[in-house]
Amino acid sequence: MELDLIEYKASASINKDISYELSALINADSLFYGVFDYAKTLIWAANIPLSRIGLLREELSKNDISIRKFKAGYYSTHYTIIPNEEFDSLNSEILFEHVNGLENHNDSILRNEYSEQFGMRLIYKVPKEIVRVVNQAFDNCSMIHANFAQIETMQNQENTAVRLCFYDSSFDITVISHEKLILSNSFDYKGGQDVLYFLGLTFERLGLDYRVQTIELGGLIQYDGEVVQLLKEYFGSIQYATNYIKSDLDRSEEHFHLPLYMISKCA
Repeated sequence: MELDLIEYKASASINKDISYELSALINADSLFYGVFDYAKTLIWAANIPLSRIGLLREELSKNDISIRKFKAGYYSTHYTIIPNEEFDSLNSEILFEHVNGLENHNDSILRNEYSEQFGMRLIYKVPKEIVRVVNQAFDNCSMIHANFAQIETMQNQENTAVRLCFYDSSFDITVISHEKLILSNSFDYKGGQDVLYFLGLTFERLGLDYRVQTIELGGLIQYDGEVVQLLKEYFGSIQYATNYIKSDLDRSEEHFHLPLYMISKCA
């Protein structure tokens, strides 16, 4: 599913006397980025081809936006989550390939993220070419997996929290309950029926009440589009992931930038 993101530039808010943070989602060959000040106010955002990352740095500089830190979130549905006590760096690549049905290739770098609050590791691979392109453009980049950022930014809940974060043709479902990670998974989808199926299956297996359980939606999904309208027909409490960032964005656009906020908080 493709979504045309609205370019956002609050030029009047730029302060050339301070430095900014660049947060970006890398998804295949695209770069969805946002520029934040110290108060996590979004002043600049757009979706561009990853190949233009070098030109992005030039454009920011021309507009007096000095970048002190670049935080990148790499997104792929190929990853593995295991308890930290089962993590073994020597065998993690074999485990990753087995779970994801992939063969070993030398064109990627194996990485892992550690969550102290949930006692788990997320194992994934990043193409070497992406690492090269990013490091060539920005020399102060830190990178994490975007789904790890989702897990880490869902606060420990006394009750149950459910969040769906959407990307170009896939989405992540994360469920936190009583300060524990209950489920985190990614699914490819083509339309609302696919989302409805996977979410319904999740609710059934976890015994969640579809009438009262709040579901938070964010990421690259159309406001009140076909997917959202279908979910509202079958689930009793749908809300958008707003109020995570400060900006002049309209509410119908604000949820787009949830991935950028998550990456900014965790990378």
